[in-house]
Amino acid sequence: MRILRVALEDHGSNFGNPQAPPPDGGGQEDYLFAISTVLVVDYLHTLPLEVRYIWPGSWSLIKALFFVARYMAFADITFVLMYCLSTALAPKDCQILLNVASMATLTSVVFSEAILFLRVYAISSRGWGIRIYLSVHYIVIHAAQYVLLAKFLQSLSFRDSPFPDLVGCFSLPAPNSGRYLSFFFGSSVVGQIIIFFIMCWIGLRKYRAHNSNLGAIFFRDGTIYFALLTSIGIANMTVNLTASATFNVMLAECQAIFHAVFATRMVLHLREISSPESESEEHLPYSEKSAESIANESFVHVPPGFELVELKEIRYMHRGYAV
Repeated sequence: MRILRVALEDHGSNFGNPQAPPPDGGGQEDYLFAISTVLVVDYLHTLPLEVRYIWPGSWSLIKALFFVARYMAFADITFVLMYCLSTALAPKDCQILLNVASMATLTSVVFSEAILFLRVYAISSRGWGIRIYLSVHYIVIHAAQYVLLAKFLQSLSFRDSPFPDLVGCFSLPAPNSGRYLSFFFGSSVVGQIIIFFIMCWIGLRKYRAHNSNLGAIFFRDGTIYFALLTSIGIANMTVNLTASATFNVMLAECQAIFHAVFATRMVLHLREISSPESESEEHLPYSEKSAESIANESFVHVPPGFELVELKEIRYMHRGYAV
């Protein structure tokens, strides 16, 4: 509670770079508030969809992952703001807060990526081979990231800030400790590139010959999301080479927020386009139908492999399959 009270009472900035002069707090604060604004604006924009399409539905794996990914992002951004903006924390408190903020951020990414991995499994043939590969890929990548992040955090030592009015938490990284973060971001990029190409391969192989608007939407959204997340990961890996520990925390938080935004929007979009409201337009002239209704009409063209795991938001073919 003392950490929270101090963090809320004090405002400032902190890059934690012992080789640099006192930082320009405005730039760091602007970056943090920009990230927070993205999260809040997206939440307010999609809250009506959540209330309409998520709340009434029965509980499933996807619904649970949706709520964890969506609301955990608010928890980890709070810890990051407390760590980066406080100017009156003791070194030990800084270390604890950084550990909590970092692990919370990674955990938020892990839950968000679970939704994206289920998407890949959903558009595959759901065979044992792809199931085993995706499971091993998911576990190995994220287990390695937890280890690398823990190694990096252990390599940091905290001292009293020489600029207490500007820099609250002053960290001194051990020599070559930056390689842990390089491998951390690198593993994320490599994993996302592999999944991206798997999605492209599945999409081209399964849906090239099938006239399915919904299938196209499902594949398109996943491809765009993975491409954007991969780009963010590459940018983080590049900036990490020269950034301080604190700024790396903000970079990781940015990536975590976009993971949460993309993953939850994916679920909401799928539930929206497959909602019962689309059926109410069934007898309207074609020119008056919505894009969602037209997309739903193409279910008869969806190949048998298009079974969407736990995704309750898609009605598959004769409504005998629900995902």
